[in-house]
Amino acid sequence: MASALGGIRDARADIRVERSDGADSCPDAASFVDRVNEGAIEGSVGTRDIKVRFERTVSGYQSWVHTSDGKRRALEDDAATCDGLAEATMLAVKLALDLEPSPADTEPAPPGAAPPPGEVAVPRIEGRSVVPEVSASGVFAFGVGSSFAPGVRAGAALAFGKGAWSLGITGLVLPTQARDIAEGAVGVTVYGGGVEGCGRGTLSGTFGLALCARTEAMALQGSSSGFPRTVTVVRPLLAGTLLGRARAEIAGPVAVFVEAGALFAVVRERFAIDTVGVVYDPPLIAAVTGIGIVVDFQ
Repeated sequence: MASALGGIRDARADIRVERSDGADSCPDAASFVDRVNEGAIEGSVGTRDIKVRFERTVSGYQSWVHTSDGKRRALEDDAATCDGLAEATMLAVKLALDLEPSPADTEPAPPGAAPPPGEVAVPRIEGRSVVPEVSASGVFAFGVGSSFAPGVRAGAALAFGKGAWSLGITGLVLPTQARDIAEGAVGVTVYGGGVEGCGRGTLSGTFGLALCARTEAMALQGSSSGFPRTVTVVRPLLAGTLLGRARAEIAGPVAVFVEAGALFAVVRERFAIDTVGVVYDPPLIAAVTGIGIVVDFQ
């Protein structure tokens, strides 16, 4: 029978620490093992095998404690570092060692399932339920402003439900795309912003996908020069955008993403020049892509 938690134990733990991509230093394995075995009798014959795995998730870190009797315990933490999770995992391992053994379960319980008789449920570490994030990206539009228009987009959002969905605002600028026509030149500029909502899913600890819908209110500015009459006019451009986004964490709170989608114009404006005719006639559906970085503040 083991002693009370934190006292002298008659058995040491043979601990194997595993870490997924993104959790390379979560935690220091040697220090973790030494702390778990504090107070255990050296050279005891009652050694128990335990495997501990730390994983990086979209919103934080997660650990699994697998004991030699076939049971496993899961802990989660939404903090930016895994220090708190490592401490809680160490206590969970010590608790498993100090408990009186129970009959082995051949099938481990799925995450979130109620523990069977004899199983100890380790309380989940609560983190932040709402995570703010900011993003910046390069944008490539096909059919907005011109046949091909590069630009920039910036955004801010709040992620809810452990990163399962988000709501945010974005701003877009497509600099002036100029072209020569007849004896003069015309230019088209697009700028504005919108509201974006996304549903998110995680394929692994560091890689995720999202499906987003965006409502945008922008200004379409057209200018002409070199013609008998030089003018600059501004018209509204109202549109809705559906897009898919892939995201991969690269270091701490920083992730890189790529996205692609279709922009549906609700209000369309054509530009015409006297003696020349129509110089800009936007399509009903345009393609938009982008690549950028996002930083979350957990």
